[in-house]
Parts: sequence; C-alpha cells; structure tokens
Amino acid sequence: MVRTFSDMILADNLDEIIISPNQNAEYIILLYCEAGELQFTLNDVQHMVRAGNVLVCMLRNIIGHYMRTPDFQAKVLAVGKHFFDKV
Repeated sequence: MVRTFSDMILADNLDEIIISPNQNAEYIILLYCEAGELQFTLNDVQHMVRAGNVLVCMLRNIIGHYMRTPDFQAKVLAVGKHFFDKV
C-alpha cells in the first residue's frame, strides 16, 4: 500500500517507489528491511541491506542498479526535497 502526502511517500514495498538506476535521488529515502536482502550501489559503492537493517539515502546520492532476494520485504519512507523548504 502507498500513502502519498505532499512531498512524502509511505510504502510497504520498494516496487511502489520508482527508483531509476544511476539517477540522483530526489527524495531522502529511509528503508527498513523486514526480510530478505537488497544489494545496490550508492555513489558507486556496493552495499547490502539485510533483515533488520535500515538504509538512509540522502538527497543527491546516486542509487545504482539493485538486486533483491525473492523474499525481500521493506517499509519505505521517501521525503521530497521540497518538504524541508516548508518546515
């Protein structure tokens, strides 16, 4: 399920948030891995997130190609850069 607020997205799955490979992040992304594994590059450095891990991706970070295990499940919060202009 996706809940969209002004400049903020809450999602039950990574598929619900579109992340284009090798593109600057337009959101601050907080991801909590509930199950499985996610492998990805962040600013050309390879990383792995496993169950119980939290990923924080800041604005202008470059998210590269990602792969995940079939059992991968995550909760995702994406906060747009314009959100902080309003705070």
